[in-house]
Order: sequence, then C-alpha cells, then structure tokens
Amino acid sequence: MKKILAATAIMAASAAMASAQDFKTGFFLDNYIYGYEINPALQTDKSTNSYFGIGIGNLGASMKSNVGVDNLFFPINGELYMGLNDNVSATEFLGGLEDPTKANVDANVNIVTFGKRSSGGKGFLNVALNLKSQNGVAVPKSLFEFLKSGGENNTYTVEDVNINTKNYLELAINYSRKIGIVTIGGTVKGLAGLAYGDIQVDKMSLAITNDVVRITGQGAFNAAMPIIKFNTDADGYIDFSDVDTDSFGLPGYGAALDLGIKIQALPNLMVSAAVCDLGAISWKKDQGGVLNSTYEYKWDDDGDSAENIEEIFKFKKVETEGTEMEMLDTKINVGAKYSFIFAPKLSVGAICSYRIGSETSKGYDARVGLSYNPGKRFGIAGSYGISSFGNTFGLATNLRLIGINIFAGLDGITTKYTPQMLPVGKPDMIFKGGVALAFGSGKAKKEKKDD
Repeated sequence: MKKILAATAIMAASAAMASAQDFKTGFFLDNYIYGYEINPALQTDKSTNSYFGIGIGNLGASMKSNVGVDNLFFPINGELYMGLNDNVSATEFLGGLEDPTKANVDANVNIVTFGKRSSGGKGFLNVALNLKSQNGVAVPKSLFEFLKSGGENNTYTVEDVNINTKNYLELAINYSRKIGIVTIGGTVKGLAGLAYGDIQVDKMSLAITNDVVRITGQGAFNAAMPIIKFNTDADGYIDFSDVDTDSFGLPGYGAALDLGIKIQALPNLMVSAAVCDLGAISWKKDQGGVLNSTYEYKWDDDGDSAENIEEIFKFKKVETEGTEMEMLDTKINVGAKYSFIFAPKLSVGAICSYRIGSETSKGYDARVGLSYNPGKRFGIAGSYGISSFGNTFGLATNLRLIGINIFAGLDGITTKYTPQMLPVGKPDMIFKGGVALAFGSGKAKKEKKDD
C-alpha cells in the first residue's frame, strides 16, 4: 500500500527487531525463571539460587490482529485476490472485517540478565537490560468501505486512524521477598527512548462526486527519530517512503514501576495480583506534520483501489519543539494456581489480564492452564484462553541440564490452516524462549535474621 505501509515498516524496523506481551502460559510453570515479568512477586522455585544470560537469555516476540489472512485474500476460480479487488464482492470482503481493524507487533531482545537468591532463601533479586519495540495499527472499517466502494457519488466519514511505534531500552531491577505466606515484589525500570512515531487522524470526510474525491481532515503526525528524517515533496507534504539517515541520539527518557503480591492461601493454593509497566517516556519531538486542510484528487480505479491510500493521508510538514509524554501500556494480571493433594506434581490454574493503552494494543486475555512439574529439571504446561483477538492455545516447557536452563513456549497456537498447512486465522501469537546458565539446587539455606 505504498507510502502508508512504508511508514509503518520504517517505524517497526527502527529498533532492529519487531516489548513482547506477557507470556501467560509461563505462569503455570514452577521453574520458570522470568515469572517476575508477569508479577514481580513471583519467584522461581528453590532449585535456582542464581542464573545468568546474555544475548539469548530471554527473547520474545508477539503478533496480534483481529483480522486474518482469510479476511484479506480470497480464492476465486483458482486465483487469489485481495479483498479490494473488483473480483471480490463488497459484502464478502467487508463482512469479515471488525471495527476497528487493528494489529500490533511487539518484541523483546534481552541484552543481559541475571538473578540471585538471598542467603536466607526468602529474597530474590533480578536485573535485566532489554531492547523493546511496540508497533501498532488501527483502522476503522469505514476506510475499507471507501476504498472498496469509492468512485461512486457518496460521502464517507473516517475517524480514529492510528499508526504508532515506541522503541526503547529498559533497565529493570526487581526484588521480591517472602514474609510468612505473603510474597511482595517490585520492579523499578529506567527507560531510554530510541525512536517514537505516531500518526493520528481524528476525523476525515471523503466526498466523491464524478470520480473527484474532496478530502477534509484533522490529524497530526509526531515523531522523535534522530536517526531517520522524512523528506517532503514539492508541495511540502511529508513523503513517508523517502527518508534520509542522520546521527544517532536518545530522544526520550522515562521510568516505570511494577508492583505485585503473591499469597500462599493454602499449602497447595497460590493467588497473585500485579500491576506492570506503570510509567511513561518523555519524547523530544524532532519531526511533525498536520492534516487540517481541504484538497482534491482524481479517483484512481485500478482494480484494487489500494493506490488511493497514498492520496488520502497528506501531512503538511511543520516545525516541532518541546516534549511529549507517552504513557506505557499498563497491564493488570490476576492469577491463581492449585496443586492437587493426591498428585502434587500436577497443577491447574487461571490467569486474567487486561492491557490499558492505545487503541491498537488495549484488550484482555483470560486463560486456564494445566502443568506437570515432576522435578526441578523439567516442567511442561499448556493453556487455553479467550482474548480481544480471539481464542488461543498455549504451550511451554522448561528444561534444566547441567547448569543450563532452556525454556521455550508459544501463546496463541493457530488452529485454522489451508490444505497446504498455511495459517490463515487471526494471529494472536506470543513466542518466548531463551537459554541461560542456572546454578544451585537442593534445599535453600537456613534463613538468617538479616536477609
């Protein structure tokens, strides 16, 4: 889709890799080292006294959308056509889209991480340096209606189009401590912004008369990207597909906090609650544009209407100054896990989450899980849930071999495929994996007075 897709690609690539959302199935594993990311009060089991990972210690990526491949492409007489093509009816194409249609791609690249249990055994310290990227798109259904049925004499109103990206370094220091049946934990995060961009169209009117489109809109483009500079065309409009590279800098600084509690209500029943990523980044804007004018263009009916997108979103470049505070996507996680008395190695549980943020990322996730933890060296878990993006399955495992901890998992296993085994359902996938050195096993040392 040319310019608008090029802008999205550039933003998503600005951190080298497309913060992953929480890996919920890991909540059900007893020996999962990075449970503190879900709740800062969650500690790995007593078989781990310390661990260390670099580069591949804790990697994650997620892709979520409420539209699947089968909503965008349609097989007709042996050929595959995009939904905007004239061979696909408006009813068939538009009937499968939600309002708004949205997608987000997040990633976490762990640079270095380590953890250490206190000498008394009741406290645990985790430190991690991560590279995070969050990228989202939200488009109202009315825009697709215009692209599909435009060219006819009609008027369309498009509201709340949003494309955004946040990319930053995160230094996270977590500490949790057990006090009786209660464990409390907190994580302090220092944030260094790398790149930020936001395209927002609040309202736009598209009036078509005799194949001439008259556009009136209000919106804004803001960016803090020292390394990427968007050029303009001859009329002063930003050309998102034409960029130059500039010097590297840190255009943003911020902080965030995680708070959590875990209660061992019964010897075999644990409940937990946490609030994560409560914070913001202050970005120093270095590029901007406005969409507040009226202009016209000739409708280009080329068979799939996609070329019309580049004529719609025209932002006039403006000088920018000052800073903009951007809140992180705050997450609320509540969960419980129960180990069977007659089979203590087998556990069941549930975790419910809600993500507060932009239109592209906000939503809920609720799932139940089953895990089998036969010993300190191995654990496996599975989960099933519902979310804002649809139903989802998860699978995770953790393996400990001679001081090496290996874990891997996938939330959102796709169940809809073509006969050629290509996934076509709505993507709701979170991948997590990593390899770290883990030390210490057996019983924890006797608790000291000063832990």
